[in-house]
Amino acid sequence: GNFKDQLIPALTAEFSGHSNLFRTNNYETHVHFKIAYPEDAPEIKLERFSPAAKGFTFKGKLLETGDLIFGNGGFNGSTQTKVENGQVLNRQNKISVEGIQTDLFIGQLANLRSAPGQQIKFAKASFGGLNIENGKVDFQIESNRSVLIEKGRFSWCDGKVEAPAIRLTSGAEDYNLILYCDRLNLAKVLEQFSAAQVEAEGELNGKIDLRYQNGILSFDDGFLYSTPGEPGKIRMVDTEILTAGVPKDTPQYTQMELARKALEDYDYSWAKLNFTTEGEDVLLKMQLDGKPANPLPFVYRKDIGSFARIEAGVEGSRFQGIRLDVNFRLPLNKLMQYKDLIRMIQQEKE
Repeated sequence: GNFKDQLIPALTAEFSGHSNLFRTNNYETHVHFKIAYPEDAPEIKLERFSPAAKGFTFKGKLLETGDLIFGNGGFNGSTQTKVENGQVLNRQNKISVEGIQTDLFIGQLANLRSAPGQQIKFAKASFGGLNIENGKVDFQIESNRSVLIEKGRFSWCDGKVEAPAIRLTSGAEDYNLILYCDRLNLAKVLEQFSAAQVEAEGELNGKIDLRYQNGILSFDDGFLYSTPGEPGKIRMVDTEILTAGVPKDTPQYTQMELARKALEDYDYSWAKLNFTTEGEDVLLKMQLDGKPANPLPFVYRKDIGSFARIEAGVEGSRFQGIRLDVNFRLPLNKLMQYKDLIRMIQQEKE
């Protein structure tokens, strides 16, 4: 037989089967089905299948085949689900996953258990202002209440990120995930977090600790550091943000003004970024050790015990070494737009 959904005209379903119900022993009914959705068909509003998915759409080629068996031994079956060039979007919250590819086999449908080593790939994904590429996730569906993420990896900021195994269990509200980062571009990391517009040489390694607890995502003392023995250069474009809100004619303003001028062209011997969370904000601390590439318009005044800015045309000071600590406070949900995605997952589990 065939089935057409008037709400989704491009979706087709075919089914066939046979039954030996008239046998007194070992009766069974076998059903084979095929569900298809072409790649060039209009996008599907996912809220038609679940109210929790409001705002999300799907587009891409979908093919699902399966065999169902009903009998005096109970119910069982298997399904094969293929997605090619899939795309999931939430335009309002700037969430997108594109180039989705998967070939999922569930061999024990009654227990909703797949074979290990299932894989889903995507070409790129965006969560607010954060963008990742070339993602691969190996997983196993263990039951209708448990999914084992065997490992994950993706490209970010011209480098590689890997995630170890983690088990997702229905009803659990506390997870810790460590992302191991290798050779991330310093300038692009700062740009991704909307911390600053910079031109920078150098790569970062380290780990980012993420925690999900009761619907809240946070950073737990993550750090990235420059490759040992590989110095670099950083030029910050929008340095005015460092002195914004600091009263002039105060020692704090002069200190920030000196740091601002130094960061316009700074040669570092090492760099480090620390990530923590306070409330709903990400606290990003950038530590640099090195020296300004050019003289700065400041001189040390013994009478006040600190540096003072000098007038234009007067030769400034050439610093042989300055360690800079620059702090940024960034709204996490604005960066990642993650709350609606988590809300959808929570409602789906209910």
